[in-house]
Amino acid sequence: MVGLALLAGLGLSAIWPGTPLGAQEVLSAEHQAIDFLIGEWRTISEFPDGRVGEGELEYRWVLGGSWMRVEFTGEHPDALRWEAHVMQRWNPSIDAYEAWVFGGDADPLRFRGVLVGDGHFRVEYSPEEGVVTGIDYHRMGDGTVLQENWMEDAGGRWLTLQTSYRPR
Repeated sequence: MVGLALLAGLGLSAIWPGTPLGAQEVLSAEHQAIDFLIGEWRTISEFPDGRVGEGELEYRWVLGGSWMRVEFTGEHPDALRWEAHVMQRWNPSIDAYEAWVFGGDADPLRFRGVLVGDGHFRVEYSPEEGVVTGIDYHRMGDGTVLQENWMEDAGGRWLTLQTSYRPR
């Protein structure tokens, strides 16, 4: 491990926030509540106009179980490929879930989340101005997941996408 010794010798350990995996806390009840998302999934996304896109999705715990990493790639009716990456966790300092959504060269979006009920997780993005957008995740009785993307303004809430997850 000459590389780690070299980094420590350069003083980088003082700025690198890494924590040994053995020192990570056990998953909280809040983390366990969204554990139903963990797995490798095939997705079918249905748009309100009837168009469909298929994809592959993986949720997994990383960094000792303190964060959930999400990777998606798939077909989108308006583009060749559709890709998104997310890092999400329970953050006790804000008493909410937080998700950082990366979708290309734009700045990542920070969503906040809540448990709506058993097997129902919601994240929302609320810009200073404009339409609120969110995603509801529903654990289904057969172990699959239904994802509903929506937008909301003073006129109400409408679905923009429904995605079903099936195990790969």
